[in-house]
Amino acid sequence: GKLKYELIKKGSKKIIHLPMKHMCHCPLMKNIKDNMLNKFYKINFNRPKNFVIDSTLVKFLNKPKKIKYALFNQICKTVYWNETIDLLLSKKIKYFLEMNTGNFLTKLSDKKKKYYPLKANQIFI
Repeated sequence: GKLKYELIKKGSKKIIHLPMKHMCHCPLMKNIKDNMLNKFYKINFNRPKNFVIDSTLVKFLNKPKKIKYALFNQICKTVYWNETIDLLLSKKIKYFLEMNTGNFLTKLSDKKKKYYPLKANQIFI
């Protein structure tokens, strides 16, 4: 409708309607993010054995403070899933753990790309 027209007018090349059960990864979550701040920073993170990828910055992270910051801030930030997949593939990574419910992100990806996301419920059962 009107919003789609406005986005195209402002330069959007492609608009995909994503059916969402919850608001996430958008500025509408700012109040929730602010309310979580004190509780979130009390959680201790250890250095991971493997890198973590921040899909909002499309970067590999391995420092606990940076991972914590990325997780906390992604509540309000856009996720760059296809760019994240491209980063993985550029490093010859074909297998990775997709931490979400269902396979929503996998369905968004280009079908021509060869990678194999593993679901948490496939591993931690």
